Amino acid sequence: MNAVLTIAGSDCSGGSGLEADLKTFTMHNTFGMVIVLSVVAVNTKGVYGFSQMSADIVQKQYDAVFGDIVPKALKTGLMGTSELIKISIDNFKKYKPQNVVIDPVMFAKSGARLINDEDFKLYKNEFIQYADILTPNKLESELICGFEINNLERLKDSAKKLIDLGAKSVIAKGGKYFDKALDYFYDGKDFYELEGKLLNTTNDHGAGCTLSAAIAANLANGMSKLDAVTKAKLYTQNAMEFAPNLGEGRGPLNHMFNLK
Repeated sequence: MNAVLTIAGSDCSGGSGLEADLKTFTMHNTFGMVIVLSVVAVNTKGVYGFSQMSADIVQKQYDAVFGDIVPKALKTGLMGTSELIKISIDNFKKYKPQNVVIDPVMFAKSGARLINDEDFKLYKNEFIQYADILTPNKLESELICGFEINNLERLKDSAKKLIDLGAKSVIAKGGKYFDKALDYFYDGKDFYELEGKLLNTTNDHGAGCTLSAAIAANLANGMSKLDAVTKAKLYTQNAMEFAPNLGEGRGPLNHMFNLK
């Protein structure tokens, strides 16, 4: 059983963040570990509060994980302030993790921005370069790239820009914004179209977390980047399609859809 690490925030409703990641790791037959950066009071209707972990305990978590069970892959989610982003950068330099999947969580499902200008500058200029695979959605790509993505060609342009910023490969997610569920995987040389089923659903709370966690688990299990992304997209699509219809807002996925 291969170990996979998530570095992110906790979602008390269980739909996104560390909780979604651990469910996804388990369903991919991997051993999930966590570095907790924050605790978020959130449910399907909104975000109600946020508490960041201290720098000391975050550093001790890094040392505890990498000093014992070294992960075969990791993913990052909501990173918090510049202080914690800098700690992660320092530890990536120190421990040189393999198969790094960076999900640049910068917006809530409501569209509210979750990162301020100072933290964003550090994230863009110094953190993105550690991504073996970067997994932004349309809004995140627009913020990082600095231009509107209003068609599929601009979506491809965003992937090229993100490679220029240092990411080794990118899955540029079109998601619900175009007339088909089309994403592009770009390895810096070639584009690969990843078309899925266009779902008419509001059960998408944690979809981005789930996708990036599935990619990390697949990489830990030895898949190529393209296979890891392709299979993760299908897993996330099924988890959305067979969602349990919980909550009054944007509902969570069913990460265990294939359990008998």
